Amino acid sequence: MKTRNHKLMELIKRFKTASLVLWMIFQFNAASAREIYAVFNMDITGTESFKSNQLGNVLRMHFEKLDSFEVVDRYEMSNLIESMGATRVSSCFAKSCLAEVGKKLNADKVVSGSIDHVGSYYMVTLRRLDVKAGEIDKLVLREYLANTEHISTILLLAMNELLGLPNPEALYISLTKKDAFANSVNNPYYPRLRTDGPRLGVSMVTGEAAKILAREENQGGFNAYPMTFHFGYQFEKQYLNSGNFQALFEFIPLISGMEQGRLAFSFSMLNGIRSNRGGWEFAFGPSVGFTQFAQVAEDQEGNLLTQKLWEEKYPGQEPVNGYRKQLDSRGDIALDPSFVLAAGKTFKSGSMNIPVNVFIIPKKDDLRFGISVGYNAKK
Repeated sequence: MKTRNHKLMELIKRFKTASLVLWMIFQFNAASAREIYAVFNMDITGTESFKSNQLGNVLRMHFEKLDSFEVVDRYEMSNLIESMGATRVSSCFAKSCLAEVGKKLNADKVVSGSIDHVGSYYMVTLRRLDVKAGEIDKLVLREYLANTEHISTILLLAMNELLGLPNPEALYISLTKKDAFANSVNNPYYPRLRTDGPRLGVSMVTGEAAKILAREENQGGFNAYPMTFHFGYQFEKQYLNSGNFQALFEFIPLISGMEQGRLAFSFSMLNGIRSNRGGWEFAFGPSVGFTQFAQVAEDQEGNLLTQKLWEEKYPGQEPVNGYRKQLDSRGDIALDPSFVLAAGKTFKSGSMNIPVNVFIIPKKDDLRFGISVGYNAKK
């Protein structure tokens, strides 16, 4: 029995050893069977945004990342170019020339391609040549949106198609369809115009509010001019960018009145549309300030009294015309909502943007308007 068990264990041990050897042979054959790819530099026409060797390196990197082929590195390619002559290799696009170079590199496949900038599109072509057969066995020709920031992704999509690998449909559509839903892929931030940054300006108040501001404080006024300076900061976020226009959300906190010894806080939340090319924009939305209000009545002597002062001076007697809620320096601080309409244009000086905006705030008893100027150095 012991002899039989010993023989069985020996057989199992031999089987494991043989299996290990077979696995190692299989792995060696699999590694040695990997095709060798030589990826050439891209032929570029119609644009100076890229260099031929730059895009060749990008495409070569995508092939290397797959880890499915042996890819001839760029230094071997450079050595070949030096030995054969730079002019000869750089203009090598014919099948016979590609096959000759491929044989010198001991490659199984040679990949070459071109990018032609036509209007708002890149015409991307990739060809794969079977070195042994001397024939093109796969050709890919696609139109992509002329988007310099995503040229690496464009080459990746083209390579996947050349190799029969799947591409994410949404990504493919966003880089090929001009009317696809706008996003940061097919409409990148560049050349989006940005004007977030500090703001300073002046505003005017007209109507009943201007009269109240000019009154003495014992009459509920502020003893102030109806004109005030303001400063703050504009934060903005683009949520749609299509063609020459963008839609954006703006948040603008402001401080005003400091030149008159007072502090007034407000913030606006605007929805706007802006021209990336011309710099014109229009925006609208709510604005909220923090202002002093009181219930006020006028007595027979022409004095303006708050409700508290009236009840102290005329106990048990109601005002003939009742109380009216209005701006009053003796009142309590409360929220003062309003609606803002704004328009403007951004001027450029080198890399600096100088947005100039005018705004108007219509209210029931008054009208407020002003101008605001900002600056930044963003694209």
